[in-house]
Order: sequence, then C-alpha cells, then structure tokens
Amino acid sequence: MSTYAVQLQEIFTGADAGTARRWTACNFFDKVALAQESVPPQYWPGYGRTKPLPGLPPEERFAGIAAIAGHLVGWRGGRVRWCADGDFSTWIPVGQSAAVLRLTLLGGFPQPAAGGDTGWLWVAEPVDGLVPETFARIEQAGTHNFYSVAAVSPTGGDLSGQLAAPTAAILPGQAATLTLTKPQRWETGARVFLGGQTVPLRITAASPMETDPPTLTVTNEGAAPVSAKPAGVTVTTARGCKLTNLGLSGALPPQTFIPSGAVVVTETANDAGELVNVGGDINGDIWALAALGGQALVLKEWSVQLLQHAGRPAGFTVQPVLTGEGLLGRHAWALMPGGALFVGHREIYRYGAEGLQPVLRQVSREWFAALDRARLDEIFVFENEGENEMWLVAPAADGGTKVLVWNFLEDTAVFDDYAVPLTAAGMWDWQTDVGWDSLKEAWDDYDLTWNDLAGGRKERLLILGAARDGPQDGPELLVHGLDYARKGAAYRCAGETLLFDGGDDYVYKYGDSVKVNLQIKTKLDRPKRLWCRLGARESLDSDTCWSGADWVEVSGNSNPVAKFDLRASGRFLAVQFWSEQEDLRWRVAGLEINGRTGNCY
Repeated sequence: MSTYAVQLQEIFTGADAGTARRWTACNFFDKVALAQESVPPQYWPGYGRTKPLPGLPPEERFAGIAAIAGHLVGWRGGRVRWCADGDFSTWIPVGQSAAVLRLTLLGGFPQPAAGGDTGWLWVAEPVDGLVPETFARIEQAGTHNFYSVAAVSPTGGDLSGQLAAPTAAILPGQAATLTLTKPQRWETGARVFLGGQTVPLRITAASPMETDPPTLTVTNEGAAPVSAKPAGVTVTTARGCKLTNLGLSGALPPQTFIPSGAVVVTETANDAGELVNVGGDINGDIWALAALGGQALVLKEWSVQLLQHAGRPAGFTVQPVLTGEGLLGRHAWALMPGGALFVGHREIYRYGAEGLQPVLRQVSREWFAALDRARLDEIFVFENEGENEMWLVAPAADGGTKVLVWNFLEDTAVFDDYAVPLTAAGMWDWQTDVGWDSLKEAWDDYDLTWNDLAGGRKERLLILGAARDGPQDGPELLVHGLDYARKGAAYRCAGETLLFDGGDDYVYKYGDSVKVNLQIKTKLDRPKRLWCRLGARESLDSDTCWSGADWVEVSGNSNPVAKFDLRASGRFLAVQFWSEQEDLRWRVAGLEINGRTGNCY
C-alpha cells in the first residue's frame, strides 16, 4: 500500500468558516480568488499569503465568488457584483471616458486617510480632459490605490516664457513680480514653475497683453523657498490635480509615502456593475452561482435563475429557470461535464444543453430518506473525474456519511456508507518522480536510465477530508481507493444498480436470470466469490423485494459471462452485487437481465 505525506502551508487565517459556511474559490487567469462571508474577499497570487481583493470597499463581504465570462462575480444575500472584463481590481463602473490619461508625479506625497485629499499633485503631462469626480488609480509596490479627482489646477493652456530680469529668492507665502521677455495670456489662478523647480507659484495677477515689458505677480504656495534666478530662466505652466482617497481594499495604508515618478492613470469605460436579484417568486438569498462559461445558474433555496453576460454596457442579466424548487443545502451542487448537478428538495437535477432535467429518480428517495435534516448545509457534491462519477455526500441520520455515487457516463449508481463524517473532497496531482535518496542499490545495479524514473509523472489522487470523533479528534486528509483490504481484514463491498423499467413502467416484468461480465483490475491468485441477487418493486415508492442470493467463483484475469439463476417480479427490476473477501479489485463491466413481460396476477 502506498504511503503519502503532505505539509500544508497556511495562506490565510481569521475566517469564521465551517462545513456549513464554506470558502469558495475560483481560478482567475494567474490568480485564485477566494470568498467567505465573514472576511473581505481575498486573492492568492500563487505564493506567500493571500491579499485583499483590490478595488472594493473595506466593508464588502461576499458569500461566494465565481469566474464568469472573464469577470469575477461575487454575491451575498440577493446582490450580485462583478468586476470589469479581465481586471480583477476594477469594480467601479465607468459608463464612458474620453481618453486614458497617464500623469507622472513630479513629487511624492503621503497616502491620505480614506476620504482625505492629497493636496496638489504636480505632474509632467498636460491635464486637459481631466475633470473633477473622474476616477483614477496609482499602482505602487503591488498595491492598487483608487482615488477620485477632487480638483484640477487651471492652466490657461500649456505656456512657457523666460525671465527678462533676475529675481530674488521667493520664500513660502511670499509674493513676487516676475518680468518676462514677451507677453502671453497667462491665467490668474494658474500655477507656474520657475527654472525647473517644482515649487508651485500661484499667479495672482498678469499684466495686459500690451504691457511692455509684461509681468506676472506670483505667490509661493509651496513649503520650500524658490531660489534666486538669473535672466533667461524659463517660466512654465504647472499642471496638477488634487485626489481624494476612496479607501478601497488593496491600497497602501495611510501615511505611506508614494514617491515621485508614480503614475496616475484615469479609469476607462468598463462593464463593472451590480444587480439585486429579487422579485416575484425569486426572492431570497443567493446560495450559489454555478459558472457555465458565459453564464451561470443562480441557485437559491426555492428558485433557480440563469445569469447571462449581455456585453457592454448591460453587463449581466437574469432569466428565470425554476420556481418552487431550489437547493436543499447551500453547497449541494457541483459542476460536471456539460453542465451542473444540484440537489433539490424533491429531486436531483442536472442542468446542461437540454435544460433542467431530474436524474437518479430510482435511487434518490432512499438517499433523501437517510439524510440528517438538521445538517443540510453540510451536503456537498463532487466530481470524481477519473471515474466519470458525481458524488453526492451527505451527513446521515445515524451519524455517518451517506454517499450516492452516480456514474453519469453509464448512468449507474451505488451507495457508499462511511463511519466518519466526510467534509470535503478534491482531486490532487501527486508528483511521483523518484528522488536520489529513494534508490537503495548502486546505480549500476538498476537496468534503467534516470529518464525512466523522472520526467514529470503524476498520480491523480482522490483526497477526502474527514472529521474524526474520538480520542484523536480533528480533521484528516484521506487518500481514497488505495487500501482495498483494510490492512488484511475483509469487509462487505456492495453495489446496486438503478431500477430498470424496460421502457414501460406499467408492464410487469418476470426476471428469471442475470448474466454479468467482470473487469478484473488485478489478477487473482485464487478464486474469489461474487454474490448477486435480483430485486423488484411494485412502484418507485415501494420497498425492494429481493430474491435469494447466488454466487459464482471468479479467478485469473477475467471470467466468461457468468449466469445467476434468480427470480423476481415487479414493474421495476434491480440487481445487487457484493463480495466479502479481502483484496478484490474488480467491477461489473456488463449486465443482462433475462425474463419476460406479462400481466399482474
């Protein structure tokens, strides 16, 4: 038996999460987005610890998150909110924008508190087109800092002139008169820089165009003096703006210094937005979004809708799918090839290209009857990819776990009972390359090359999360499907087919034999017994009446088709197989029920 060891790395702590209030996660390009309603949404860049999802109010909480049509979509209650297409940091909807401005800071500033202004920021590029209430951002040291434009310094156009006479130093708050070489239409209230310095001088008066020589009266609004300048020094328009910190997530903390050279970028038109999903028969909290490419199923307790991306500027719209039925538990759903599977209050449903269809109707009632109704939010559904199976995992009333395993390719189902509560399941790509320290003999003693051992081989493992209850309480990770013999002790392993109606659920069927063909996964060194019995039901709501059991011996790699002489009659027939010997690795690969139809006597 293989032995596996893992070392877990903590990437976040502090959430009030559990089996009923789980984390949700989704891949978004090169990041993993995560949400749990007790903490701000997070993202993991693939290393280190998680970071707050940027661009959201600090009080924002999502009950879940999904990636749909290039957007991150979060939800809580009846509200759905999505980011801009392809940009996980932009959640502010911008309907239209004339152009994108990129403004390079000529000086740094300390980050203001949320709602505070930066003071005047002087930039190297023209600010034409920048207007108050425009949204902008500064990305600095891996952070996303969002602002609204509070004010724009008037410029009167980008002007440049020269001093016709030298000027003395101008101290902070001091006024001075500058004599220029030629007249220009300088605007009162605009700021100018003198001789390449970035200390703003505010124009308080400008001489008329016909004045010779022209002059400017300025006041030093900066915190530093402007040194004395000789004739010929340039006088240029200062371009600037004030920004208000929006206080969104992912930003630098207050008083952190943002240096000169940082770039202010205005937000472009985008399709970020939000909607409230209520009305008519669809009220209630959203329990899940099942992302299906460019759309998603909106799963509530008593309704199902379809969330579709309608492009710009509409964003997402909602269409009704089902009312009076919905999720039995908050996590009782999963994606599957071609659609999604979820557990409703009355049926188990599959949603795909053919719409919404109930499935597993022959066995679902037995599974529903075994549920612990006080723990419905602990139900979860999982795809076992390697076996084309969907697992419906639920806490059972007897304290264990009842798993309905549906092979959706063959449309067969079995029940697995676990004594321990299962809390999670997932597929794991386990690297199986051999390390140098694993080789016990000298290299020359091996009839192989290093390339035979290395090269990226992986083993696909099914990992189960379990919560033990006993002397060694606590969570465990279990590898499924390896310990067939349970350390040498035999156990009963049973499988049961769906109920077959032969294409007519009214006509009686009289079964008299069952033929099976086995797939033997491991060659048997001695014969093993396979047991079988035939069952029948009068209706889907009645109990199964089973025949007596019969057995055959299985040996080697395969058996010819084995026949069981079994008899049962009813409108629905089913077959049950089981084995009670150790170290068996087989499955029923073919099945045939023989009999006749007739009347009910």
